Amino acid sequence: MDLQQLVYIVIAPAAAVFLVLLLGRMGPVLGDARNRAFAALVIADIGWLAANWVEALWSTRQGTYVFMRIAYLFIAALPVAWLDYAIRLTGKSRGRASRRLVALSIIPLITQVMVWTNESHWLMWTELRFSSVLGLPFITTYSGPWFWIHAVYSYILIMTGAIKVIDAYRDLSPFLKGQGRLTLVAVLIPLLYNVLFVTKLIPVLEKDYTAITFALSATLFAFASERYGMFAVVPVARSALLDSLSSAIFVVNDRGLVLDANAAGIGLTGGSTPVGRFAEEFAPLSMVARSLDRKGTWNADVALDGPAGPRRYELSCVPVTDPKGRLLCRLVSLNDVTQRHTQAGIPAGQPASAMPAGTPDANLPLCSACGKARDGSGAWVPLPRALEDRFGIRVTQGMCPDCLPRRSGDGKRG
Repeated sequence: MDLQQLVYIVIAPAAAVFLVLLLGRMGPVLGDARNRAFAALVIADIGWLAANWVEALWSTRQGTYVFMRIAYLFIAALPVAWLDYAIRLTGKSRGRASRRLVALSIIPLITQVMVWTNESHWLMWTELRFSSVLGLPFITTYSGPWFWIHAVYSYILIMTGAIKVIDAYRDLSPFLKGQGRLTLVAVLIPLLYNVLFVTKLIPVLEKDYTAITFALSATLFAFASERYGMFAVVPVARSALLDSLSSAIFVVNDRGLVLDANAAGIGLTGGSTPVGRFAEEFAPLSMVARSLDRKGTWNADVALDGPAGPRRYELSCVPVTDPKGRLLCRLVSLNDVTQRHTQAGIPAGQPASAMPAGTPDANLPLCSACGKARDGSGAWVPLPRALEDRFGIRVTQGMCPDCLPRRSGDGKRG
């Protein structure tokens, strides 16, 4: 037991420091409710680690007992924080979050009362025994009825969160399923360890390392964030929403890596998923790959060869930013407009800038605020320039009969 306690005393501070650094790194994205929920989960684990560490080093029995009870503030809160994070991550929140948290916290609050009043009822622990480990007091507890209510409730919350994650990620592309698997592994590691510890299935395991295993979970969460953009993409009803759209939809990060694609997008890129590969590898996304440094929303007309011949698409690239304006990813859509252009007499493979003069097109995008129009390359330019670029119409300046008198000297005198 001395060795197990010594290992904990050495590892716990390092795990806590890592979690604090992780919190600092998440600072810029805490405007998102999901990330705040994850931060609450991390803070609960930091509190658990700190209380257990002080408990292990305290020199008196009374102090050791106090810090063991303080640790339960965080032990009871952590499953609630995990389920709240899982709900927000998967976008399956119903009703007000504050009401949900209050309802989920009823059992943990009762647990706190049981912990701090145990000597009057012995429902949390039926017996407490002190021994000496590394020359310091060490408490061994014998679980009472309420402890098992608390434990079962905590396991239910953790498993409910895990099930929600499984359900949210089951229809995702293989690339994003990796994120789901990491999330599940991250939550199952501390859960399985705690079950082994509480049930004494491994008799030689006398020290509870659950808080440290949660720090390992946070490491996996952090890796998922770096590798898969976990803090940038939310699987909100993903299959029901994106795959129902006829337009090809892609999510592309700032490096040009495709994070997600709907069924129409996969069909447009040849039937094999583009997720996890770079946009430059696919003709429909080649313009996006060349325009990664382009700011704001932009649009363009593109012509692509398909099985039935060339087809025209209207491409739209919309940046997705956090509350502070930092780019998270780009939402790219390609809408097939071949039929519209065919009706207007424009060949499917002909670029917009090469349209013959006078060609009618009832779909010239025009800004209602500044009056600019979109040219053939997708840039917003003055209307005369767009007309010339798209249709070959040269705009000359003059004055109509109504305006001429007002601008002439005779108009002013009269």
